[in-house]
Amino acid sequence: MSDKFAVRYVVVGRVQGVGFRDYTRKQANRYGVKGQVRNLPDGNVEIIAVFESPEQQRTFEKKIQEGPRLSRVLRMEKTDLTGTEVLLYENQEEFEITY
Repeated sequence: MSDKFAVRYVVVGRVQGVGFRDYTRKQANRYGVKGQVRNLPDGNVEIIAVFESPEQQRTFEKKIQEGPRLSRVLRMEKTDLTGTEVLLYENQEEFEITY
């Protein structure tokens, strides 16, 4: 049985048009996080992330809250996801940007 867990984030702030999705992908790949990132129609960004440990999650969250230079993260809304979402993303080669 896998100890991996998945979290959905909605990142609120100045996060579109500032390189936020590419920054998120690079941080995820740097720290071994699987999943995806996409822009939402309301101007926010959604991240689905699969983690192997709480430490990995904390490191990733810290980097996402920092964001790229031109971004401004006001808050991150978190929702724990079910085992189904873990299965969908855990075997990805890389973290993906979707549109």
